[in-house]
Amino acid sequence: EDVMELPIAKEIKAPGTIEGGEFIPFDTFALVGIGDRTNREAIEQLLTIDFDYEEIGVVHQPMHPLVCSEKPDPMINMHLDTYFNVASRNVEVGNEVLLKNAKLEIYSNHGVGHFSKDKEDTTLYDYIRNKGFEIVNITTLEQMAYPDRGQHRRPAGAGRKPLSFRRDQPGTGLRPGDGTRDAARHRRRHRR
Repeated sequence: EDVMELPIAKEIKAPGTIEGGEFIPFDTFALVGIGDRTNREAIEQLLTIDFDYEEIGVVHQPMHPLVCSEKPDPMINMHLDTYFNVASRNVEVGNEVLLKNAKLEIYSNHGVGHFSKDKEDTTLYDYIRNKGFEIVNITTLEQMAYPDRGQHRRPAGAGRKPLSFRRDQPGTGLRPGDGTRDAARHRRRHRR
């Protein structure tokens, strides 16, 4: 519990499950993926946290057109950071095919852990472009080599710290922090 010597902001309770690679924070908004490793129950719990984000975008795990299956291939897009990531303050790196196929629900913050879903959904590609980011496209082969999986860092601003996730039993802890230990542990676990 004291790995990073920070208090836990929220414990995700079973049956909710969340993977750290699904949460990417920015200054005024955050993205969280939903799919094989993060479920709707976890998203519903996450939306009760008193975040200072104006919006949270829930990104649905997309299908790749080259995958002949009814389910996404976990080797292509296990979670959000396997096909999309932050390169710098205004630049994102991602597989454009998946970004354009990823449906995104927008939840607006009304304060004190109260988010409401906007009527219109969009795609991850359109959402990020509308936020003013440049997208550096990577091929499926490049994306499968995970070059875009830098550490998720919220760009500096307003003195806020990024969030990091910690896997625990029975739930998952969510703490403010720099995320570097969890990110390094996550990369080592997935190289095996």
